[in-house]
Amino acid sequence: MAIDSRPRVLLADDHQILRMGLAQMLASDGGFVVVGECDSGARLEPLVREHDPDVLILDLQLRDGSALERIAPLTAA
Repeated sequence: MAIDSRPRVLLADDHQILRMGLAQMLASDGGFVVVGECDSGARLEPLVREHDPDVLILDLQLRDGSALERIAPLTAA
C-alpha cells in the first residue's frame, strides 16, 4: 500500500461557503488532502489533535473566539 505524501490540510472558518470553496479548490488541485473542516475553536482543538495536519487554514476570529489562541497550546514545544 502506497503512503500518501500530499500535505494534509485542516480548514477552520465559520463561513460554510468559504470552507466548501477552499475544500473544493484544494481537492481539485490534487496536491493536498483535506483531512477536516470546522466552524469553531471548540471543534478545532480535537480535530488538530486527531489529524495532526501539515497545514492549517484558519479564520483568525471564529464565532467562539480566536483560532490562534485555541491552537497555541497545541503547537507549544
